[in-house]
Amino acid sequence: RLPNCTGIILDGCSSVTNTITINSQQVNQMNFSNMQKLEILHIERTGLTSNIDLTGCGDITQVDASGTTVNVLVPENAPLTKYEVGTPTEIHLVNPTVL
Repeated sequence: RLPNCTGIILDGCSSVTNTITINSQQVNQMNFSNMQKLEILHIERTGLTSNIDLTGCGDITQVDASGTTVNVLVPENAPLTKYEVGTPTEIHLVNPTVL
């Protein structure tokens, strides 16, 4: 739990993932639900393979998931100034306020 964390940069890391089973498939996923104050998330070239849910992070301004295949879910009306993805399977942005 890191409720007051405002930035996480994991670029290039491969051993920080948490392997869990979803629908009988093993995926590498991290839980950001307790980081409501998160503003910056960089996960470029990581081993993450599942959706990253940032919908509880209303202050998120920067997301860099280039070099990955993950979908990064952001909250409606997020104050995004940067949203960079690699090869996600879906992009759905609802009312980004700045991007």
